[in-house]
Amino acid sequence: MSVNSVQNVRFATFEVDLRAAELRKSGIKIKLQEKPFQILALMLERPGEFITRDELRKKLWPADTFVDFDHSLGTAIAKLRQALGDSAQNPRFIETVARRGYRFVAPVTIANHLPETQVDEVTNQIPRAPSGLDFRRVMLSVVAGLVGGALLLTIVLAFDIGGAKEWLRSRTARTVQVQRITDFVGVKESPAISPDSKTVAFVAHVNGRKQIWIRLLTGGSPLQLTHDDADHEHPRWTPDSSSLIYFTPNPSKEGPGTIWELSALGGVARKVASAVSGGDVSHDGKRIATFQLRGSDVALVTISRDGTVVREIKRFPQFYGYVMPRWSPDDHWIAYVRGWGDVFDVVIQVIAAEGG
Repeated sequence: MSVNSVQNVRFATFEVDLRAAELRKSGIKIKLQEKPFQILALMLERPGEFITRDELRKKLWPADTFVDFDHSLGTAIAKLRQALGDSAQNPRFIETVARRGYRFVAPVTIANHLPETQVDEVTNQIPRAPSGLDFRRVMLSVVAGLVGGALLLTIVLAFDIGGAKEWLRSRTARTVQVQRITDFVGVKESPAISPDSKTVAFVAHVNGRKQIWIRLLTGGSPLQLTHDDADHEHPRWTPDSSSLIYFTPNPSKEGPGTIWELSALGGVARKVASAVSGGDVSHDGKRIATFQLRGSDVALVTISRDGTVVREIKRFPQFYGYVMPRWSPDDHWIAYVRGWGDVFDVVIQVIAAEGG
């Protein structure tokens, strides 16, 4: 697309006004200097395409400009990433191609304003407002229809035609009661009800860490199951409701985390396997579905409950994130979430548990 023909471009929560040279996030203007903005504009002109360092030099620093190009380009890219909240190590928007150039990798939406000539054409096509006489005719028709409908409903109910009263009573909304499970301070998340419908497991923050809790649905105080100095996420029950599995991310945020299994009564958790997401236990209680690293790729795998047998189902490039695998009731299928939550590019996919 040509920058000359485009005024507004959107990606994630950002909007770029190319003519006014303004960057906004959720409607709030973000301060961005001239060179970083010019780089962003060039990338948005060709989203997904590789732009060389030499091309950036020629367009932004002409031959008669004497600067330390490598330093100036690096500084401009760094300021642009800072404005976007992006990272060179985990890029969501600007991908670095080592020693060669850059690529804008996020989905882009063109949000042009209509040209003036087109606005005139659209305006001319707006139907004229109805005259006073037309309006009165419309209102008389509406009132007549409402009166007729009310009269018909009165007759049907008065004479109980076709058992109308009983039918109406059966369709009356029933009172739905909501039961509060937790009442202590802090964020609670990831609820999971046990298969026997007796207990709910959830995650709550304790001293800055996510811990696994359970509570009987019939009442009583919540019980904290995990206590170690780590985050515990995505609790899932085993089919017999005797234990749960959960995920602990890598504290360094580099490399895989771990899936553990823990008795519903508490105690010492048992390590199952390394993983990059939470898992789910099959309904036959024999396998855990999760995602693991495979070099530069991510693989959907099933792991035996004791962690000794790992079977790869499908391998994916790490362009997207892959999380939340879930078994179908017959254990023949696995659904999962693929996408980038920050840029609203998220889909649910399904694959046969035997691969394919």
